[in-house]
Amino acid sequence: MKSWRDLTAEEKGALLLASHEGKTLQYWKRGTGGWEDCLPVVIHKHEFYRVKPEPKKPREFWLVNLEAFTYEWEAKQAQDVRGGVIIHVVEKVE
Repeated sequence: MKSWRDLTAEEKGALLLASHEGKTLQYWKRGTGGWEDCLPVVIHKHEFYRVKPEPKKPREFWLVNLEAFTYEWEAKQAQDVRGGVIIHVVEKVE
């Protein structure tokens, strides 16, 4: 982690461009030891900044059990299966 004053011109430019494109900047809140949204964007040379990460998307798939065989299928394929058990699996993301 580098403070604003220690970032290269390219790194600073990337942060400012991301903000201009509507992405949220975050700064490291020293007291809590966590990232907080930087709204409005105010830059201090001793602070640490980053672009807020995109939320993780859960993995999602279908399992189809036909006579002791289990296949991983896409949703559109699983809807057409006859005579089996269809299980929709969605990963829990914290």
